[in-house]
Amino acid sequence: PAGKGVEKLSRQAQKREYYKVKVNGLTFSLSGMENKIKGMAEAGVAPADVARFTFETLASVLARTTAWAQKKYGNLPVLCSGGVASNSLLRSRLEPLGAIFAPPQYSTDNALGVAILAHRAVERGIEP
Repeated sequence: PAGKGVEKLSRQAQKREYYKVKVNGLTFSLSGMENKIKGMAEAGVAPADVARFTFETLASVLARTTAWAQKKYGNLPVLCSGGVASNSLLRSRLEPLGAIFAPPQYSTDNALGVAILAHRAVERGIEP
């Protein structure tokens, strides 16, 4: 739920660095990025630079895997939704690849949607 605030913070960054996540087809792990971010925070790197680093890294890996999928499977539509999909940096990197985004006001945190689905499942007697 802090996406808007973290994005605003990231715009104040002095650096535009990112972590090159290893990608194998559509498979990747963000654990290396997580460790790098923890190290940056522990070392006292400015929060704005940490936020920008995070978004730059995510944008890079998502753009690379999207491009790979399109090359392998054809130019299928890519739909981005949920809270992260309202991030302007991610939009700027994925829209040139043909990604479709809902307007930002509809790309909010999906916790409410998950809660509604869980409630409906409980009402129907479906166990998680």
